[in-house]
Amino acid sequence: MSLSPILVDRYTLPMLMLADAKAHLRVDANFEDQFIADLLARVIGEWEAMSDGVKINPGQWAWSPGAADFDFNGSARIPITPINEIAVTAGAVDVSANYVLATDYSSGAIRWRLIGAWQSGIVATIDSGYADPALMPAELRGHLFELLTQHYEYRSVVDGSGLAMLPEWQRFQFAPWWNPKA
Repeated sequence: MSLSPILVDRYTLPMLMLADAKAHLRVDANFEDQFIADLLARVIGEWEAMSDGVKINPGQWAWSPGAADFDFNGSARIPITPINEIAVTAGAVDVSANYVLATDYSSGAIRWRLIGAWQSGIVATIDSGYADPALMPAELRGHLFELLTQHYEYRSVVDGSGLAMLPEWQRFQFAPWWNPKA
């Protein structure tokens, strides 16, 4: 299985969320707008890196599942969520009609499965993420703002040390979204 980005927009969403982020942080002035937007982009990136395939920034991804990714029922777990749109091709042929999506819940977060028989050269092009912040689940949005608050208040630098570096209350919030990668 391989998953690779085709196009990911890491800058628009933080700018769309800036007014709400400033309200959450109780910031009235505009001189820190760029800092807050940059910090929000880092928080979103940190969340995506620690989560098990949750994509917040809107983007398009290419997923090439292997034969081993399909179980005996002809079902393969799609490695990212949310899924806004999916198109499946084998070579240059559109085979989307041969597949259906099914939901699968894992650790409280929705996951998706691709149902259908594996074909050689299959590639799924997946549109994922939240282009509109209003479509983001309130729980996820709240977690992002809480993490933003910590980094803003302490002017923290996200160092990528992983989940163990987070305070206990934040580790608990990551739990439904984060599964250790083998």
